[in-house]
Amino acid sequence: MNCRHTTQCSTYLFVKRQHQKINKKNNSNSFCADNTTIIVTTNRPKHSVTLDWDVRECGSFAEKPDSWLN
Repeated sequence: MNCRHTTQCSTYLFVKRQHQKINKKNNSNSFCADNTTIIVTTNRPKHSVTLDWDVRECGSFAEKPDSWLN
């Protein structure tokens, strides 16, 4: 996600936790995004269920290329 708020966005951090990429809680400097749409896709391979979480749309998006690399 090429958004300047990525490192502080509480919604983005929530989605990362769902992907088990991080396990820390939001810090006190977190940014709360406006009008965010999260898409959850259900996959059912064999006898298990997996969920794929994605931020699809955000009213607070502010472009900053490659910000997700940090």
